[in-house]
Amino acid sequence: MCETFEFSSVGKKPVTDAGILANALGVPALCHGPDQLTAHGDVEYVEIRELELTVQVYVRLVREFMGVLSK
Repeated sequence: MCETFEFSSVGKKPVTDAGILANALGVPALCHGPDQLTAHGDVEYVEIRELELTVQVYVRLVREFMGVLSK
């Protein structure tokens, strides 16, 4: 069974190449990492749940690319 992911298309203003690709060029992009409140601070971190979602996204990307999506 294939899990469906819902991602918002707005919310963060990432200062990464993903932000440039998405905002300036209209290229769909995902950006994973610390949010604006925890990035570049004395204590920079991501929530465990965010890390788990990131793993799911990469696994699905690889499966789709390789043509091995589970049913």
